Amino acid sequence: MSVFTPLTEDAVDNLTKLFGLDSPLRFEGITSGTVNSNFCLYYPQRQLILTVFEQLSGHSVDNYMRLQDFLAKQHFPCPQPLLTPQQKWHALYQGKPVTLISFIPGQSASQPSATQCEQIGLTLAKLHQQTANYPKLPNPLGSKWREEALSKVLPTLSSNEQELMHKMHKLEQDWFNADLPTAIIHNDCFKDNVHFAEEQLTGIIDFYYAATEVCLWDVCVVANDWCTEQTFPALLKGYQSVRPFTDPEQKLLPQGLAIAAWHFWLYRLYVNLNRPTGSMISRKDPNEFARLLEQRLGAL
Repeated sequence: MSVFTPLTEDAVDNLTKLFGLDSPLRFEGITSGTVNSNFCLYYPQRQLILTVFEQLSGHSVDNYMRLQDFLAKQHFPCPQPLLTPQQKWHALYQGKPVTLISFIPGQSASQPSATQCEQIGLTLAKLHQQTANYPKLPNPLGSKWREEALSKVLPTLSSNEQELMHKMHKLEQDWFNADLPTAIIHNDCFKDNVHFAEEQLTGIIDFYYAATEVCLWDVCVVANDWCTEQTFPALLKGYQSVRPFTDPEQKLLPQGLAIAAWHFWLYRLYVNLNRPTGSMISRKDPNEFARLLEQRLGAL
């Protein structure tokens, strides 16, 4: 989360009125993150998160709000979006969609324990189980995006890196075309998008890359960001306590770990290449995932 569109007190008051709410006691910008502008609004009995979407269309925002509403009503630990009195999921500010959602208490785990890894595995399995028949959502970071990213990134790489990119692209195409179960996945379940109160998971946030996709992809993304060799079994234990892997999933898990490392190597290269001059977005090291990819390939 971050702040790219500053809001005045009057702007916040006007926006909350559009949702049928009184003015908050106070509000503050949330400075972490990379994509949208986020603010915490303080009320006497609760806190709310106001988001100004810098890139998404109102239609896309509505899709993500409906998904979170569907999940929250099934007691899945995620924010509950608020509707306006006109039953709209978003308002507009300077032409940009604005939403209000409930606040998820707790903090992210910088070094997740085995218990926390088990909990995120269990929770992701519930997400996939509950959304197996949910209306399809397009993947904003799917095959079309990877094709575009590769076309931009490849000319900047060495010949050896280009060869590896091509190899992984072919592996990725085969992997996603395999007969693997699909559902709605979070698609960005890094540590900073999950909150805990000590060892207890309190909620998953930022569903703005959610998509209908291979369930195993979420597991691979989490494994690469969350787990050590010691805590990886806890992730698998938690997930499979709710939704056991199919035989093809079990077989293709090692490849998936390598492809997920490749994907986020490509993602960081692409983001850094397209980072606007003077951008407030911090530059993340792509080589972190390049090194992890080498490690994952060595285990195949």
